[in-house]
Amino acid sequence: MRFFNKGKYLPVSMRYFGFEGLLLAFLIVSCNNKQQDRETVSETTIEQDSVENYESDIFDESLSEEEAERSDEKLMCNVDEFFGDFIFLFVNNHKLQLNRIDFPLPSIKIIDGKPDTTWFEQKQWIHDRIFPDKEYYTVLFSHKNQMDMENNTNLQHINVEQIFLNERYIKNYHFAKEQGVWRLNQISYTSFPRSGMESFLDFYHKFVSNEQFQQQSVADPLNYITSDPEDDFSTIEGTLSSEQWMAFRPELPQKMITNICYGQKFDQPSRMIFIKRGFSSGMMNILTFTHKNGKWKLISYEN
Repeated sequence: MRFFNKGKYLPVSMRYFGFEGLLLAFLIVSCNNKQQDRETVSETTIEQDSVENYESDIFDESLSEEEAERSDEKLMCNVDEFFGDFIFLFVNNHKLQLNRIDFPLPSIKIIDGKPDTTWFEQKQWIHDRIFPDKEYYTVLFSHKNQMDMENNTNLQHINVEQIFLNERYIKNYHFAKEQGVWRLNQISYTSFPRSGMESFLDFYHKFVSNEQFQQQSVADPLNYITSDPEDDFSTIEGTLSSEQWMAFRPELPQKMITNICYGQKFDQPSRMIFIKRGFSSGMMNILTFTHKNGKWKLISYEN
């Protein structure tokens, strides 16, 4: 996966992309010689078939209890350095999920202005994938520079949000780094924030559910960036008309979107970057919206 910069995509470490980076990182490092491997092995040398084999090992339910325990110990090694690595395993590994929740887990809802708390014991817990689609997740930023937060290893608190567009509420999963490991310590429910974030969420909901409104909310011409089929390290930049957008547009979630809150701020934003990113594929769609004269508009699309 690559970033666009002055007409070129620049290769970056796969670990930057969180979920995908986990698959490559564990193939080339081990608990005993982690530092040595980091200095001598390049992540880019791993073959795709090795990655696929590793993925199958994670979800292999035929392992014996002893083999599964050894596998879990291997997965635990270095999983907490990057939150993206941790959350990938948290949603896919049932044993790790149970071990990383502070039970009894409080789930807090605000009813008539008063908090109503339900406590979940471990025996009551049902495995939670958090992200509704196994192929991709979505995340929001108000500036491209905020994307660097995904690679920040000093963060101590991160929330993962499920944003329900029809019902206008947000389910928050509160994660904290305790003694160097990420743990889920609370779930809470909140209404849409009374800020520019609320304005964008209402706009996005209408944008994905009303085709006529969507076409009217696309800049004409729309800036369009895509990979060059003849050169993996180059991009093609051009424009689309609002009519062409309807043919090129990606499939976007309509009822619920997710957002990983690394600390990015959304107070009265004039720009919102909506990213749809594959968990273990190179797929990434970047939609950039701006707010001007009281209206949101899609001004750029990159895939």
